[in-house]
Amino acid sequence: MPALEITTMIGCPLMCTFCPQDKLLKSYKDPVRVLSFDTFATAIGKIPQHFEIVFAGYNEAWSNKNCTDMVEHALKENRKISIFTTLQGMTDNDCDTIIDLYKL
Repeated sequence: MPALEITTMIGCPLMCTFCPQDKLLKSYKDPVRVLSFDTFATAIGKIPQHFEIVFAGYNEAWSNKNCTDMVEHALKENRKISIFTTLQGMTDNDCDTIIDLYKL
């Protein structure tokens, strides 16, 4: 299945030693470093329905406070999603919301 990998922000607070954050930060020239909900919604609205939306990349997805809203939007658009994260930044409310969305 084709997929679109979502990086919710540039720069990760974990700074794992094996992750090339320093190279990514040096090469990224755009001053916008946090993916807005509106940009996310516009982007996935242009991607064919059979693409999986993958929340991963070189950051922790919930470092972006809008991540739960993005996941909710993708699920309400009947998108297949995957999430790869340590859950750093996720709140109890975020977790409850995601669990409730999967019960639908």
